[in-house]
Amino acid sequence: IMLSDPGDLPADERVARAADGLMELARRTQELDAALSLYNHGGWAGQPETLIAVCQELHSRGFKHVGIAYNFHHAHDRIADWPKIFPQLKPWLHCLNINGMNDGAQPKILALGQGQHERAMLRVVLEHDYQGPIGILDHQEELDSRIALQANLTGLAEITREFQSESAEATPPPKSPES
Repeated sequence: IMLSDPGDLPADERVARAADGLMELARRTQELDAALSLYNHGGWAGQPETLIAVCQELHSRGFKHVGIAYNFHHAHDRIADWPKIFPQLKPWLHCLNINGMNDGAQPKILALGQGQHERAMLRVVLEHDYQGPIGILDHQEELDSRIALQANLTGLAEITREFQSESAEATPPPKSPES
């Protein structure tokens, strides 16, 4: 679910009001033993710091099942500080949705491997040993979903090969036994 922005209030009150607005849904999802994921979608309510603060507030109220579904395609404004943001987000992530990333969201939706920044962003994810779910969203109405998914899988395979090749090059060869 996307958070609603309670407006121009002091930061702690804004977070508390956003959490207040989720209480009924938090109760219902807790009763169902289901996760409740906050979805970043721009503005104050979509910023990682806000999402984390609202999760912390809901956890303090006993709703430990609340986390974050974070989307690259709604985070173009946070590309530069991704290495700082990701370690903060990681403990709260229910899912990380990835796609190609260019400056200025040009275009906003882009297949993996076709952008300027997703490789660096994914390196950060790997460096921090994220083990949770990763999603690929299809927001390209002009494309058949099968074509969009295949383009993303092809890009992911290419990036994976690049990372594996870099890792192999960085690994020193085994030492030969001394006589």
